[in-house]
Amino acid sequence: MPRFDSSFVVRAPLDAVWAFHADPEALPKIMTGPLRIRIRHADRPLQVGSRIAMALCLGPIQVPWTVRVRAMQPPTFFTDEQAAGEGPMRRWVHTHRFEPVGEQATRVIDELEYELPFGALGRVVGTLFGNLGMRLTFAQRAAATRKLLEQPHE
Repeated sequence: MPRFDSSFVVRAPLDAVWAFHADPEALPKIMTGPLRIRIRHADRPLQVGSRIAMALCLGPIQVPWTVRVRAMQPPTFFTDEQAAGEGPMRRWVHTHRFEPVGEQATRVIDELEYELPFGALGRVVGTLFGNLGMRLTFAQRAAATRKLLEQPHE
């Protein structure tokens, strides 16, 4: 199964970074590229078993996507997994990890295991374009997260 890993450091304390990412409404704020997310419903507070129903949007195209939180240990990580048959992927498991870097910064680590739909064709497309698309998407997410959480230096 394909994997994708990404990490970046944001100049904000661990508790603030955790609180931001544990709020499902943060996701549309950090999906700033051509691929966007709209939250349709989210169980709150976020905990093991919580369901988040979204729409994955690319221009006028909207694809329903539901994930469930399958593991969580505040403030260090949570894992969401696409509900069976309820999204654009054949399989999607995303672990969000958070590690303090000193007292005023946090490393955000995204670990994904995913499988595109369409069998062999999906594997070819994923090999050719999937990793590039993931890199671009997660670079945009990192930039947006920094913009929202880092305080300007005076």
